[in-house]
Amino acid sequence: MGGSMKRGFFFFVLCISLLILGDQNSHYMAMISKARMTYPSNVKREVIEVPISGEIVEGSWSDDSLVVYIKEIDGQRVNYKWQVYPKLELTNLENNYEKDTSFSGTVNINIIPFSAAKNKLVFDYDKYLYSKGITGKYTIQISSIYRSRVLSINTIIVELRGEIKTLIQSVFPTKHVQLINAVLFGERDELENYEAFKKIGLAHLFAISGLHFGVLFSSVTFFTRGMPRIPRFTITTLIMTLLLLLIGAPYSAQRAFFIILYREMARLFKRKSDVPMSIAFSVLIILVLQPYAILSTSLYLSYYAYIAIVIIYPALPIPKYKSKIIEGIKFSIAVQLILLPISIYYFNTINLLSFIANLVYIPLISIFLPTSILTVIFIKFPIINIILKVIVIGISSVMQYIVSVIPYIESNVHLYYMKDFNLFLIVIMTLLLSFVFWRLHVHRRKWLVLVSCILITFAIVPSKKMTQVVFYDVGHGDMVLIRDGDFTMLIDTGDGKNDPTSLLRANGITQLDYLILSHDHNDHTGGFDALISNITITNIIATESFHNKYVANTPTKSDLKPIALSQSIKFEHDNIKLQLSPVKGANFMEDPNEAAIITRLEVNGEVIYFLADIYDDMIDSVEGIEEATIVKTAHHGSKTSISNRLYKSESLKLAVSSCNYKYAMPAKSLESLLQDNQITHMTTYTYGQIILNFGYQEYKIDTYLN
Repeated sequence: MGGSMKRGFFFFVLCISLLILGDQNSHYMAMISKARMTYPSNVKREVIEVPISGEIVEGSWSDDSLVVYIKEIDGQRVNYKWQVYPKLELTNLENNYEKDTSFSGTVNINIIPFSAAKNKLVFDYDKYLYSKGITGKYTIQISSIYRSRVLSINTIIVELRGEIKTLIQSVFPTKHVQLINAVLFGERDELENYEAFKKIGLAHLFAISGLHFGVLFSSVTFFTRGMPRIPRFTITTLIMTLLLLLIGAPYSAQRAFFIILYREMARLFKRKSDVPMSIAFSVLIILVLQPYAILSTSLYLSYYAYIAIVIIYPALPIPKYKSKIIEGIKFSIAVQLILLPISIYYFNTINLLSFIANLVYIPLISIFLPTSILTVIFIKFPIINIILKVIVIGISSVMQYIVSVIPYIESNVHLYYMKDFNLFLIVIMTLLLSFVFWRLHVHRRKWLVLVSCILITFAIVPSKKMTQVVFYDVGHGDMVLIRDGDFTMLIDTGDGKNDPTSLLRANGITQLDYLILSHDHNDHTGGFDALISNITITNIIATESFHNKYVANTPTKSDLKPIALSQSIKFEHDNIKLQLSPVKGANFMEDPNEAAIITRLEVNGEVIYFLADIYDDMIDSVEGIEEATIVKTAHHGSKTSISNRLYKSESLKLAVSSCNYKYAMPAKSLESLLQDNQITHMTTYTYGQIILNFGYQEYKIDTYLN
């Protein structure tokens, strides 16, 4: 295949990948939207238990969940992959899991299959599951587990994996078994000091990757060297396929496997191995077999790391040294520097000592992994087994000791405003296109440079700073951001289950001018402790009771000015006017909902009220409430907070409710009232994150779900 054909094939795969990305993303969004329309948040659904049966794929004892293949539902043959939470003592299940992989039980199918919060630019757990081919999360009652009479690849692999783990347990002490299983199978849940590894930037050691697969491949080729081409190819392919299946075939290992397969095929047919072609070949195979993999972050990271190692690093103008040790150190540092931007982009946090840690651990893993396998293989050869066992235990002890003494130094870094994901995408696309077409004739190359510069310039030109109101999806809770240029105000923090720090950092926010805590209920203040530990806050305004209980005595990251609001205050900033008003009901001493702070925002002729969880009579008493054009409904749309004065006002055009299915909100009576008065009603359950953008003649609405 000539150079032009290779570049053409690479470009073809690139285009196909972008099309699949758009298709899978649209399919995922449509699936979530359809599920939320099918299972409204304010409908209490009856339990419909049906019998199911299937096979256990893998278990995660730390969060009491299993990944299973569902083969039959209520007598109907199906083929689903679910994450399930079994109602059964997992200690009993775990004892039989490696041998008895089939199960039967019941499941309530009348629930929403995916229920995680939906916010832009933060980790979406449902999308993560979908990228692994999982199509639902359910709680199931397992009545029995048993050995299947019908052999399947999954059954064989799970049983073989169980036998290997049993052998490992028989050879090594428990402390070292945990580390071996984590490195070999990616089972980090039982590794006691996993968090210590993670904090110093070594979590990738336990995510089965190209590093692991490359080490295993090197071990296989060492023992098959000197063989004729065809037997060598056959044996190598069979062994690597078995290893891929044994470790669960994560995408990073698939990437390494198919690139190795391409190289071995090229060697078999006496063809020159080509890096761009190997990349294109592996991407195409993975996406043909699993198109949903295009949504996997681990797939992107794996390819980025591979490209950094085999393409970018060799092109760097770095002097070469004769010493293999110096070359190894140089290689490790250079690759980590190349990977640094994407690590910061995805994780926002780096450890300043991770460079040193990786310099030490990557060579150790290269010895530890194959030696652990050889120790099990040579279990019947005492002398060899003892020598290998001593090496493995020695390396394991060194690795666990070092991780216990390396200090944790965190550095939160933000390269750019993360909503500008187009910047990252355009730059990467430009680099890829430049790589493909760089060998063009010199005068054509000038045009390529010009186009690349235009694209990158377009990507990094700062967008117009608009006033925004962001309603975060935090389940049954409230968290609203008001942003006007550099001014930021946050109203409430949600219940803390959806980390407010991550939500704000995703919008490029590392400091707040104001934090408003509307009242003393966990669904509004549960994220308070986490937020003040990680975000610089200038002013905290709270009700007197909450201020006296928490705010006044809480250590924070900055020299803030806490305020216990006892009377209304007004202030302005560029395009907005704000008014914060304390309101009290008759039972404010007993009910925190009746001792709250409501916020009035005026922007571009719109009047927006944020009503906390106050009741209908309190809403009626709010001065100027009939002027509202937009309202954050009180108490998540509860029937106790329906104000005719507000909702029958001719000025009101939009109502937003922050809720989920937990308490069957918003009330149907509120929905009927809004519909009768032609008021648009949006909920974070139905739309996910809701953003109001002001800066146009009329505000524009942007949502996570369409």
